[in-house]
Amino acid sequence: MKTILVLTDLSANALPAAKAACMLSGVMNTNLVLLNTCADVPLQAGYSDMPGGPWLVDDFMEWEKERKADLQKYASSLEPYIAKLDPSKRKPSVHCEYADGTLADNAVTLIETKNVELIAMGAPHSSRFDHFLTGSDTASVINNVNLPVLVVPAGYEFKHIKRVVFATDYNDADIKALHYLVKLGRLFNFHLEVVHVSLTGEDKTPAAYKEKVFLSLQQIKYDRISYKEIGGKDAVTRLNAYCKETGADLLAMVHYHDSFFARIFKHSNSKQALAHNELPLLIFPAKMAKE
Repeated sequence: MKTILVLTDLSANALPAAKAACMLSGVMNTNLVLLNTCADVPLQAGYSDMPGGPWLVDDFMEWEKERKADLQKYASSLEPYIAKLDPSKRKPSVHCEYADGTLADNAVTLIETKNVELIAMGAPHSSRFDHFLTGSDTASVINNVNLPVLVVPAGYEFKHIKRVVFATDYNDADIKALHYLVKLGRLFNFHLEVVHVSLTGEDKTPAAYKEKVFLSLQQIKYDRISYKEIGGKDAVTRLNAYCKETGADLLAMVHYHDSFFARIFKHSNSKQALAHNELPLLIFPAKMAKE
């Protein structure tokens, strides 16, 4: 059975991502794995000979016990959302994982052992893209995993997926991500808009290659798909506005370091424009393992 891996710090900011994972699992027929991590606590050699040394260990073990109990309580809080899922379909089970170390390292380990299909995590309000770009836990996870990562902003109610905007620069990795979105589209019956984003003076992709990629897109057998060109000096603002105008429920894109999106996102005005986007992000790593 496949799973959705939910990365959580047990805060209110993480709850929308967990609730979204419940909704997704009901349609995708997956189970849920909740992962909470704690940075390793370094102890000096010979700590047991130091005054209060054993007490430090006891305190840490008690704190760890409480943390695990909190994670179980957090899992129980999802039961009302799971109960609302389609009664004709199998209800997902919820499994808790608590681990020491970095979020990214533990996520990679669970991907290998828990048959993970998708990763979901939360982000503070109006900072999805800042977290995505500036080396935070979110960026670390995206840079180290090979599966799609859903980033849900704090306070967002992810009730359905009716319209998805996929921003593309016509790269090979984008095609793999698009096939994954079509697979989801067949499950959720959403309209998929493939939006090609270009920036004046930046788009240097050969026309012949674009035509080849576009033709491959046309061969995708999905009747709820459309294509759109967005360009100009401020493509990011236009993309942001387009999502609002069309009532998109989700913005998807591929992340790779030396991409068109990586270049335009470096500009402060682009970050500011995207920071006001209230949509969840579905981010595909360039090294995505499967469609």
